Amino acid sequence: MHTLILGAGFSGLRIAQHAQRLGSVCGTRRSVSALADLSAHNVDGCVLDGSISADVAQQLEKVTHLVVSVAPDRQPPLNDPMLNLLRPLTATHLPALQWIG
Repeated sequence: MHTLILGAGFSGLRIAQHAQRLGSVCGTRRSVSALADLSAHNVDGCVLDGSISADVAQQLEKVTHLVVSVAPDRQPPLNDPMLNLLRPLTATHLPALQWIG
């Protein structure tokens, strides 16, 4: 099992720590400097700043469990940035995906 946490902030980090018991985990943060907090909790991390980088694409190729812990925009229209980011992906981009929440 490989879990990818999109938005490994307070809640996402706690989910990542529990998911580590079941397999590998990677969490995303918006900046390189924010990855240090994940590393301090023994969670691998990669930057997700609005576009899918090579690192995030590599994680998506092997993800079995995808957790989205990024809030939608607070101002109308209430767009969901992760839905907008992931919508164009097809099954070829997520070949191992079994679950998303």
